[in-house]
Amino acid sequence: PQSAVLIAAYKAFGGSPTPISWAETFTALQQGVVDGQCYGYIGFKAMKFNEANQKYLTEVHYTYQLQPLVISERVFKKMTPEMQKLIVDAGKYAQDTVLKFQLENAEAAKKELIAGGLVVSQLEDEDQWKKAAIEKVWPEMADFVGGKDAINEYLKACGKDAWK
Repeated sequence: PQSAVLIAAYKAFGGSPTPISWAETFTALQQGVVDGQCYGYIGFKAMKFNEANQKYLTEVHYTYQLQPLVISERVFKKMTPEMQKLIVDAGKYAQDTVLKFQLENAEAAKKELIAGGLVVSQLEDEDQWKKAAIEKVWPEMADFVGGKDAINEYLKACGKDAWK
């Protein structure tokens, strides 16, 4: 992806990231311009990356995909408190539904891809990858994503310990 944070993460993990547009990913894999991509099982299956020379996949648990409900603050503030609550509740319901869909369908896609020959590996040293992200990427990217306070607010919302 063309994301400064992900590029910094891949470098911290020892990789050589090559950001390319999403529309060019299949062709780039097919032609050997890149040898992997960053996407979950549902997207991998839908894009048929297994048909574009990507035969191996390593699960790296470093992102959380949200499906946010976005609304103008100006418009939101004009709504009645009841309507605001309705919008917020609908957003929470939609996120829960999307997460459930992703979890269920990702597992089904994973099984189908493995049956078709995709080799899936698990990191044996995932704690070291997390450490690299926290020690190298977070300090480098903190201001880019809103600062340390914003990161800790996110961690708190996820039930995680604060970044010290």
